[in-house]
Amino acid sequence: MLVGIIIVIALALAVVLVVLGRRSSSPAAGGAEPRAGIGSDVFEKLHLAPVDFTVEADTAIVSFDVPLPPGDVDPVLADVLIRQAVEVVREKRARGLPLDDITTVRVLGRRDGIPVEAAVLSLEEPGSLPPPPDGKLPEVKEAEEVEFDPLHRLADHVGKGQAPAVSVSRGDELPPLQDEVRLTASLEDAVRAKGVSPESMRASDLTLALLEAAGYQVTAGSASGTYMATRAGTRTFIGVVDHEPGGYPELAESAVNSFLASFYSAGADRGLLFSDKFCPHLVYEKERRDPRVKFITRERMQAFVDTIAVL
Repeated sequence: MLVGIIIVIALALAVVLVVLGRRSSSPAAGGAEPRAGIGSDVFEKLHLAPVDFTVEADTAIVSFDVPLPPGDVDPVLADVLIRQAVEVVREKRARGLPLDDITTVRVLGRRDGIPVEAAVLSLEEPGSLPPPPDGKLPEVKEAEEVEFDPLHRLADHVGKGQAPAVSVSRGDELPPLQDEVRLTASLEDAVRAKGVSPESMRASDLTLALLEAAGYQVTAGSASGTYMATRAGTRTFIGVVDHEPGGYPELAESAVNSFLASFYSAGADRGLLFSDKFCPHLVYEKERRDPRVKFITRERMQAFVDTIAVL
């Protein structure tokens, strides 16, 4: 996916530090250089399904159901969508559509439900699409790096101390998750590429988008709100509890016990429950009794985001 893993890791860490303090506001343009970081890694694995494909004169127009942020489109997101659009054109041509004369690929996303141009690619010669990514791991990648499991690091981090106690009452209303969780630009792009708008995301949206962005194979579990995330030979049982407006702002004991029962039945190596609700004190005793189990509630959600951001 990347050439020179040592250089890329250095660049990725440097960019994460810069982006956390200052978001890029560069306008998107065809052929713009993408920022270093998780974005370019993640998007080579994506396979976005187009919601529409048309040809007007010598222009192929590919539409994706990807929410675009207000203002200029982030150059990383624009680059991602262009590459995905090129693969759509390549597939259509392989199926026999006469696309050898196109000179331009135009890609659309959505803003407020309306198709909006995200980027445009001008081909060097009619029909000459850029080559597809080879999908091969760099030869210099060490086995220990391939086997790295970010959720193990997260579980170890949150297990070193308790989240701060928060006093809540039934009348309390939680602020939107996006007001309390800070995403790097590349992670925001990864979330949008999964069809999730950071401006209105729920805990389940953020959790599943970032797990897939981090390279986990995520499959639905037997019960609603449960999943199995697999990476590096480790199976992590995932539970997600979204806060509903007007609902009690603290994770209920019944939800904790239901998650634990499902985890033990699944036979996974580790169990993580994600929620944008606050953490009740009882979960610390649950974690102490079984270190394989962690509860990533609102107080710990930023730690989860930061774990994925520095991949």
